[in-house]
Amino acid sequence: MDKPHGIMVFGASGAGCTTMGRELARLLNFEHFDTDDYFFEINNPPFEMKERPLNERISLLRPLLLKNNFVLSIPFHLQARFSCRSPYATALL
Repeated sequence: MDKPHGIMVFGASGAGCTTMGRELARLLNFEHFDTDDYFFEINNPPFEMKERPLNERISLLRPLLLKNNFVLSIPFHLQARFSCRSPYATALL
């Protein structure tokens, strides 16, 4: 089996989706990205989730997803934003 060029890992918040994605990326020598880092603005106080505008999210994520050899962790609360037929990933977990 050929090694995929991109992997999307879906999981419930707090279930280890990011940890699994990070470890998978390390084992495959891929880059790891977590959608929380791109979908939400950094806030003070922390943990007050405010979504970035759509055009900003797209401009941040698109260059990353056009690369080869990536793992993207996506918590279920953001899963609806990604199509399971994404042209960016060749494997979904």
